Amino acid sequence: MKRLVEVHLTHFYLWDYETFDLDRQVTGFIGANGAGKTSLGDSIQVALVGGHGQYMHFNAQSVQKDARSLRAYALGMIRSGDDNQVVRRKRDEALTYITLVFKGEREQDVVSAGICFHSRLSERDHHVLGLYVLPGVCLTLDNHLETVGEGRRPMDWPLFERSVRNLAAHAGRTCTITLKPEKYVEELLHNIQQSDKAINVRTYLRTLSHSVNLKHVESVGDFLRKYLVEAEAIDKQGTLRHMQSLRQLSAKIADVKQQIATLDIIEKRFNVLREHLVHKVVMETVRTQIQYESGDANLDALTKKIRALENKIKIDDERRELLQSTLPEMREICGQLQSRFDTDPLIVKSAQSSAIRAAKDGESKVRRKDIDRVQVAVRTALSSIAAALQRMGYEGDLAGAEILLTRWDSLAKNGVVPSGDDMGTAIAFFSEVGAVLNRLKEAQDKTFDVAEKQLDVAEGRVAANTRGFRITGEEILRAIAAFAKSGISATPVGSLVEIKDASWQAAIESFLRRNRFSLVVDAGKESAAIALLKKQGIREVTVVVPNHLSSSIHKVPEPDNVGALLASNHPVALAYLRQIIGNMRQVETEEELERYSRALSKDCMLSANGGTKGLRELPPSEWIIGVRLSEIDRKEAHNAYIDAKEAKEKAKRQCALTECARTQVGTLLNSIDVAAYANDIDEYATCCQEASAILVDAKDLPEHLATLKKKIELQTTAIKNADSELVTLLPAIGVLQGQLVELEKNKVECAKSLDEYVKQLDLLKSGVDYESEVFERIYAKCMHMADTHHMGAAAPISWLATEVKSREQKAITAESVARSEFITFTESMDLREERKDWRLAAQWVHQRLELLQGSTLGLYEKDADDARNAAELSFQSDVKFKIREACSGVEQSIRDLNKILEACPAFTGGEHYEFCWTLSPTHEPLYKAITDRSMDFQPGSMFAVEGLQEQVAMLLENCQSGNDKENNPFEDYRLFFNFDLRIMVGGKEVDRLSRRMGVASNGEHRVPFYVIAGAALANAFRIKNPTTHQGAGVMIVDEAFYGIDAQNTFATSEFLRSLGLQIILAGPDTEVGKLLPTMDAYYDLYRPDNGLDVFSEFNGVKPETRRKLLSDMPDRNPELVEGMIAKIESETA
Repeated sequence: MKRLVEVHLTHFYLWDYETFDLDRQVTGFIGANGAGKTSLGDSIQVALVGGHGQYMHFNAQSVQKDARSLRAYALGMIRSGDDNQVVRRKRDEALTYITLVFKGEREQDVVSAGICFHSRLSERDHHVLGLYVLPGVCLTLDNHLETVGEGRRPMDWPLFERSVRNLAAHAGRTCTITLKPEKYVEELLHNIQQSDKAINVRTYLRTLSHSVNLKHVESVGDFLRKYLVEAEAIDKQGTLRHMQSLRQLSAKIADVKQQIATLDIIEKRFNVLREHLVHKVVMETVRTQIQYESGDANLDALTKKIRALENKIKIDDERRELLQSTLPEMREICGQLQSRFDTDPLIVKSAQSSAIRAAKDGESKVRRKDIDRVQVAVRTALSSIAAALQRMGYEGDLAGAEILLTRWDSLAKNGVVPSGDDMGTAIAFFSEVGAVLNRLKEAQDKTFDVAEKQLDVAEGRVAANTRGFRITGEEILRAIAAFAKSGISATPVGSLVEIKDASWQAAIESFLRRNRFSLVVDAGKESAAIALLKKQGIREVTVVVPNHLSSSIHKVPEPDNVGALLASNHPVALAYLRQIIGNMRQVETEEELERYSRALSKDCMLSANGGTKGLRELPPSEWIIGVRLSEIDRKEAHNAYIDAKEAKEKAKRQCALTECARTQVGTLLNSIDVAAYANDIDEYATCCQEASAILVDAKDLPEHLATLKKKIELQTTAIKNADSELVTLLPAIGVLQGQLVELEKNKVECAKSLDEYVKQLDLLKSGVDYESEVFERIYAKCMHMADTHHMGAAAPISWLATEVKSREQKAITAESVARSEFITFTESMDLREERKDWRLAAQWVHQRLELLQGSTLGLYEKDADDARNAAELSFQSDVKFKIREACSGVEQSIRDLNKILEACPAFTGGEHYEFCWTLSPTHEPLYKAITDRSMDFQPGSMFAVEGLQEQVAMLLENCQSGNDKENNPFEDYRLFFNFDLRIMVGGKEVDRLSRRMGVASNGEHRVPFYVIAGAALANAFRIKNPTTHQGAGVMIVDEAFYGIDAQNTFATSEFLRSLGLQIILAGPDTEVGKLLPTMDAYYDLYRPDNGLDVFSEFNGVKPETRRKLLSDMPDRNPELVEGMIAKIESETA
């Protein structure tokens, strides 16, 4: 049997260079915590696995998690505290050699093997310089050292490599020096195994790795599974390909179904949109119909009023002509009578008095005419003030004007001359209200300016919409309207370009924002356009200047540049936007946003100007690049234009009213003096009194003169009445004629409105969204509303106006939602026209749905059935039968290991052990399907089990991806089984190891793990008969037999010895009494004051010492028990 006889160390932990003699079956390292006993076991472990990180478990039995590494061991780092921080170190640089020397029974049967690696404090990891296997060479510590001055140090690797190659050549053997741990382990095992029993490298590494990690076993099943059976690879690629094909087809079917579901939702969105538009159009039609009917009724009423008015004017005009024709005759008759009266001798005497009376009457009439003119001016001004202040918020001033107007109208009606106090009150009011009118005029001028600008904006929007542009900025629209009035055509750059990939639309629009509205004007008119902007004070509007883009127009961006996503037939617009974008890169991840100083992602993340931020994403309703306007947009623009035009006209009328009132008030204040007016009315009263005092004496007139005078008076009265009637008729006819003109004008406007209503009705009814059935239903509802509501037809018209606006908003929202979902669904498709026109999009969705629901889904389902059959056949031939065979091998492996356990001596309580297994509940259905021979080569039977196809597909895909590898029976068929250890006494099962975990004593549940580890190692080293075995077999036990009593410790040790294993154990000095009987020799380790030096003392254990230590164990000395029983019985007798 080969045995590990020596270990040579340089620069490892606290040893600078040291050799340990292990030439016996059991050697121990005993010391206090921190003395380095575990590090020696770890050093042997490193050399046995070639420093393979996957199979090393440093300080595996420590009660604390340890962060030790080869670098930490090489530099001699000492850790302390709960955080396991390095507090001290032995060295800052190390050249470490770990060499194992194995010897057989023959002198030439020797092999040295180990590892050399270099470590520095300044570097994070160690560097392996070489792994070496030297058959026929027995290295000593001196072979690893060189003399430098008066000291010694580890030999440089090149020198060591050359030296050992020479030693191997001198021994006539071929050495192996490599950097590959796998090759090293393979060569090591080849040289230490029995020649006719090759050791499986993977089994060896796996078993050795687990044997040093016994203390913290949590799952008995997992521990046994990894120990008992080697997992063999099974070729799953053929089945995987078929399953992937099936999964792909299933995914396509699922994708098609998902597409159908999504398209169904989108189609419903478009249907909702169309329903809103249908109701909007129909309601507009109904409203127009009602307006037409109301207008027609109004036209009939106007016609009747005109006829009545014409008849009234005719009658009054005939009366006027009669009066005008009879008045001269009446005056002639009156003159003749007056002449007869005046020439009468009696009357001649009073002629002088009559002349004076006539002069006074004439003077009074002149004075009254001047007073009446002032009175009319005051009344006119008060009327203008009342009209200007109506609904302007000046209720107090308005009330004052109305009170004064009522007073002055009453005086005029009664023929009373306004007093000086009346005039004083009026003038005082005019003085106060003048400031009010000035403020009102100033506010109204501003309102007019705003209304005028809003009209310009509305005209600009209509002009833009006429050419198919969508623009929202008021300044831009003002500029377009101003340009249009000057004969300059202007187009936003955003309307001249398109975005190739719709998935980038939101990001690019959100980045460009106002730059999308920069205007391209007619070639050569750029200067005129700029001058017009400057003249009208329009700011924040950019006119594109082609001369500034001469170097960029024909420049083609890189494919990954954001500008490459833009396309256009207009080179100036394209160059302008690409110049703004610059060298901005298309990116997707946060890492790319950090890497590139100027970058944009689809989700609106922007890197620029030294930072990264998220842009505020514009909603689809604000997109303009490549967007085609809808009828809703055009209708809104037209309505806004009508409203703006009416607002301007209203503001203009109000300004005119206020200006008229201001002018009249100013004229009165400048022309009327209250004192002078009071004097005028006093003189008028005096003149009237004087005229009244001059009377013609007619008391003694003869009868003929009295009769004549009576006739004159009657004729004069008749003339006066006729004159008065004629004076009244003339303005009345004028008023009636004005009313007739207004009515005829209204009739013309009404007729025009009716014509417009007819055209609008024809247009609405010919539209794609008009439906006659909906019209009839809504029309009937509106007629009922008009019949039952006090407002009549106005009620449904008002309701319809509100509903039309509501439907417009709902349609806008519905279109935005439907368009957004459609764009998202078709982001990878080239559907530019459909993205611009929702009707084309809805048509595409409907056709796509019919295609998917028809041929596509059926074709995929047929292909999926074919793929399922192929996958099932491949699974049976490639996976099912091989797993079935491998599972049979598991049972054989269990039987082989149980043969080893049959030779195991009884432990405390006469316990023996036996491996057993049961099926894992998780994978039991799959296992039964695999082992069920009745389903072999039966098409459709394998995947007929519910959920089995999905389970197989998932497990196979996990094999490829590596997901959940630890729970995949196709990756490790041992997962079909749950392993356990039966505990037998007298041939009967009394317990299982899994049940003892956590409830029994350490000795009861830990001894079996040593048994398992030992049996597995003996199996891995191919030790069948320890007495004749010629190969090596090494077991490293850290914290040896922790928590196990002395009797079980010795029994376990003896079992491991009986397996033919060489045991290297480490334990604390407090356990030396328990461990001493198990060892042939041990090293006592001591680190003074927990410093950076450690010392070792070799101690051999003599046979007589071992016998004495075993002499008080009852299991080893049954006579002790018998004697004690006899003694107790005699004492109680």
